[in-house]
Order: sequence, then structure tokens, then C-alpha cells
Amino acid sequence: LEEEEELALWIETFQDEEEWISQLQRVWMEYEPEERMGEEKAEALLENITRRKEVSFPERKRIYFDRKMLKWAAVAAVMGLLLVFSIKYLLPGKEAEKKVAIEEQEQKSPIVPGGNRAVLTLSNGSSIVLDSSQKGVLANNGSSKVLKISSGVLKLQKEKDRTPSATISYNTITTPRGGQYQVILPDGSKIWLNAKSSLKFPTVFKDKERVVYVKGEAFAEVAKDENRPFYVQVLSESNEKKGMIKVLGTQFNINAYPENKHVKTALISGSIKIERGNTEKTLVPGERAFIKDGKIAVKMEGNLDRVIAWKKGQFNFEGNDIRHVMQQIARWYDVKVEYKNIPTDHFVGTISRGKDISEVLNMLEMTGVVHFKVKGRTVEVRK
Repeated sequence: LEEEEELALWIETFQDEEEWISQLQRVWMEYEPEERMGEEKAEALLENITRRKEVSFPERKRIYFDRKMLKWAAVAAVMGLLLVFSIKYLLPGKEAEKKVAIEEQEQKSPIVPGGNRAVLTLSNGSSIVLDSSQKGVLANNGSSKVLKISSGVLKLQKEKDRTPSATISYNTITTPRGGQYQVILPDGSKIWLNAKSSLKFPTVFKDKERVVYVKGEAFAEVAKDENRPFYVQVLSESNEKKGMIKVLGTQFNINAYPENKHVKTALISGSIKIERGNTEKTLVPGERAFIKDGKIAVKMEGNLDRVIAWKKGQFNFEGNDIRHVMQQIARWYDVKVEYKNIPTDHFVGTISRGKDISEVLNMLEMTGVVHFKVKGRTVEVRK
């Protein structure tokens, strides 16, 4: 009874049936028994459990279940299933069957290209899954409305005749691995987020300045307003401040993924100032700034198309080694990468991010210096 109550409480922690069934499957797939039951005994016990007897049923009656009854019915069903499956897998010589079951489970989640997926967290802490939400008003912050105007585009619209409150409240949009999204801010500025990135922005901008916070990778097209400079505070995964970008009106790309050694900012048009501690550098179009260990280095970027290829729906691997190539692929297709050995070559090539992962990997294999093996959601890299 104690174990049953514990199982019931565990089930209660999940939001819906789908979630806890998924967790049970995961636990089961990872389970490895320390010892196995004898074949004769296991077969007999399994036959006992699964044996059916003919039963004559009385006339149907309508039965109503309350929440408690449903919970314990679920517990009973789960315990029964666990018992049947545990006996099945305790049988000696069943390793092959277990392996097949795992592979079948992996095949149920095919590798597909990323898309317009993100979660919006409002200032009150509530969350909205944007990829499944309908177009229209998603929230009203008092001084502004949050609207989904199309697939992949979120707009913050200032309410007319509304004076911003003294307290600044923030919304945050976060893209997962395999996600991207665009945000139109109240001043008309546009921010595109790449996979595994986030943008924290106020519900309305104040009179003197406009400030947003970025993690991961983002492309910004800032509306010009000489009276209100636009600031982008670049953050690490742990919210450490990695650098500040001051903008008047321009287009630029920020790449601040944690696996990279630098925070990289490339200027497409206009003018921006990079600030880190007491150091600052002003960029002109075509230049790229690198922030590392509190220092800022600036150099001319030879190929801006490579920098913003992701925004145009492409991979551009020019000058990338295999680790940088696979980082892009892993984020966009949401896969795990394992290395058997690592080629030192650098790659050149452009391909659509809408292609199947096999086409992308085949293109890379045509170089003759790298080969891949895909198993479930894991891509193995070898020379």
C-alpha cells in the first residue's frame, strides 16, 4: 500500500496522462535488472497473468468516476503493465527483444528540420506555447498588447492613450533547439531569434532609452530614434553580462552561444558601439567584434552572408571546422552528436535549413573527409 500511494503521488505531479506515460516509458527503457528469473518460472508466471477467462457481462450500466477513482484505476493499470513487462524482460535471452523495443521507440520521433517554435513567458510568470497558439491577442499588459500576427511572428503593440507605469515589467520569448521566431517591439524594431536563444524585453519602452536582453543568437533591425538609444545587453546562460551594444538605428547579428569562445557581433548597416567594462569599440558596416575575457577585438568580416545565413533559412559552412558545423546541425535538428574521431579540415558549402538532415550530412560526406552514422536522434561523426 505504501508503494501504491507513492506511485499515485508521483503520477499526480504530471500535468496530463501523456506526460507521465512518457516518463514511465523512459524509466522502463533505462531499467537494467541485476538478475534474471529462470525461463521456466518466468514463462509460467507470465502465462498466469495474461490468461483470460470467458466472462458473461450483465446489462450495461452507466458508471461515473470521480478523480480519486480514476487515479487509483490508473495506478492499478500501471502496476499491472509494469508487472507484465518486467516479467517479459526478466526472461533470459530477451536482450534482443529489448533492443528492438528501444529502437522502435527512437524511430517514433523522426529527425525533422526546425521551424517556428517558441515559448512566451509573460511578466506575471505564465507561459504561452507560440507554435500551437492561435493568431490574435495573446495577452494584454495594460500599456501594450501581445499579438501573434502570423506563424513565427510576435508583435508587441502599444495601447493608445495609455501611460506606461513607473514599474517596468518584462516578457521573455525563448526558442528551443529546433526553433526560431521573430519579435516586433513597440517601437517597430525587429528581432529574429535563432534556435536555443531568448529575448527579454519590456512591455513598453520608456522615454529615455530602449533596453532588451539577448541569449544565444539574434539578428536585430533597430528602428532609428536619436532621442532614445537602443541597448542590447548580451547575457550568458547563467545571466552573466557578457557585453553591451549601443545602437541608434541599424542591422546587426549577435552570436553568444555558450559553447563558443567569443561573443561575436557583426554589423550589417548603420553604426553600433560595443561596450565591455571600461572598454568600447565603434563598428562600421562589414566589421565584426569579438568579446573574450573582458577584451574587445574588431576585424573586417569577409563574408557577411555566412554570418546571417541562418536568418535567410540556410546553413553556410564556409570556414567552419566539423565541431562548428555539427553545433549548427545539432541546434537546428535537435540531435545529439558523438565523435569517434575528429577531422581537422574546414568546410565550404551552402544548403537550405529546410532540407532533411540526411541531405545535409550527405553533402558534407561528399568532401570525403567525414562520415556519419545516424541512430535514433544521435549522429555519430567519424573520419
